[in-house]
Amino acid sequence: MSAAAAPAASKAEVLVPLPQLLDVAGYNPNSLLRTFKPKAELERSGSSNGSDENGSGSSGGDDGSGSNDAGSKAAFGCLELCRLREDALIAAGFTDIFLPIKARENASALELLPDVCAELDQHTEQRDRWDAVIRGVFAGNIFDLGCAATTSMYHEEGVSFHDTRDKLVQRPWVVDDLDALLDRLCR
Repeated sequence: MSAAAAPAASKAEVLVPLPQLLDVAGYNPNSLLRTFKPKAELERSGSSNGSDENGSGSSGGDDGSGSNDAGSKAAFGCLELCRLREDALIAAGFTDIFLPIKARENASALELLPDVCAELDQHTEQRDRWDAVIRGVFAGNIFDLGCAATTSMYHEEGVSFHDTRDKLVQRPWVVDDLDALLDRLCR
């Protein structure tokens, strides 16, 4: 899509910032809500595990080190809780229940790949090509069976990559840094 075809943001329109990113230094994407202290605060307090004075956990939890164990009083982050859940399911003999769906969807995606690549090759302007690539990424990301609306659509009428891409929300988006990204990609 060319820049001229995209609706321009009104000068009076104010985009809403993501509140968690107002303080980037203190943001922990793997934290449970209100259960972590920013790393800088932990360092100032001398606490290494994130526990507050009474021993109740208020840590951000998962730093990727795997240092949180079941005996720790520190709260786990979302990533560590997901890892523990996955380990427990595997230990109990459960396998990936979505494996057949993933295999079918991967096969379907591979069938689409030559046509999608040919479509991308038709874009002669680098900026238009990157715009099409990014919209394709957005459309592909919508195939998340954890989302109730997508799951319902999948079971009722099927999900089409091309239809999904055509139905993407028009710009400007709530968080819309596409022009800046395209500027960097097209240098």
